[in-house]
Amino acid sequence: MKTYLITTYDRDKFTDIVLKTKANHYNIVPSFAKVLINNHKLKGRNLSFIKSCQYGGEGISPKEDEAINKVLAGKGRHGFGQNEEFGGFAVNYDVPGVTKSYGCCGFPLYGNSYIIVERETGKELPYGKNENGSYYIGDLYVCGPTVMKGYLGDSARENENTIIYRDGEKYIRTGDEAYIDEEGRLWYWTREQRIIRTQEGKVFTNIIEDILHKIPEIKDCCVVKSPHPRNVAEVSCHIVLKQECWEGDVNSIIEKIIKIVEIETQSMYSYYVPGTYEFRRESLPMTPFGKIDFMLLEKENIRQYEENNHLALKKIRIAL
Repeated sequence: MKTYLITTYDRDKFTDIVLKTKANHYNIVPSFAKVLINNHKLKGRNLSFIKSCQYGGEGISPKEDEAINKVLAGKGRHGFGQNEEFGGFAVNYDVPGVTKSYGCCGFPLYGNSYIIVERETGKELPYGKNENGSYYIGDLYVCGPTVMKGYLGDSARENENTIIYRDGEKYIRTGDEAYIDEEGRLWYWTREQRIIRTQEGKVFTNIIEDILHKIPEIKDCCVVKSPHPRNVAEVSCHIVLKQECWEGDVNSIIEKIIKIVEIETQSMYSYYVPGTYEFRRESLPMTPFGKIDFMLLEKENIRQYEENNHLALKKIRIAL
């Protein structure tokens, strides 16, 4: 058996790595898997050597999940886990008699379990929807044989925040918000750190990112907070346009995107309407783990806010 450790965090190189290594199994983040969609390098290629491709660590839209699975001839599997606190935990594998549902993290692997907990009360929330037809969204706790025993040295103080005991079982408080559907499947909602808290209310960034991902001119995006003199924070959209957009009437494309987002968000609370947009030619900054570095984008917004004498940032910014 051969094992390849991917030493690049440039997701655009992942397709070349697949074609070069022809490995049978892949464990990656969703941003790597997404580059396989409509990739000209894969046209006419036989990918039958891929037996499974697991991707997790962040959310993915049902449309993208289904497209990845199609490229991989049914071998794509979105999941949850594989960090320093617990191993592979849940995978969207096929279950006889259960309709395939894309975009979710699937069912727990053998020996593992999860619960959703209401943060304010510590009460375990039920599966499925409430009387208003909405899912019970709360903090995700996971339990199983691969969860870590604890932290070392000075980091031990983190135990009280991460390691939780309930009914004699040890759970890891993941810091993610999620829900469990009627079939028992896990659905990632957002990270606690990604929620924007404005003066008027909370904004779930994944809702706006889902709107942006559906716009064909957008290659990539990330929604983060930006300081605001009156509302404490506002929504800031960082968008990478496809290359062909820059070769045409880019201003009209930008106006179109803003109009779509504002129409979609106006039906929500007023504070969901983004305050600023940054459009880029190049890719968004990435973490060492291949995910978009949203914290770096937030720091850049803070820097520009301070340089602007604590006035709201310009609505439209172009980063070439």
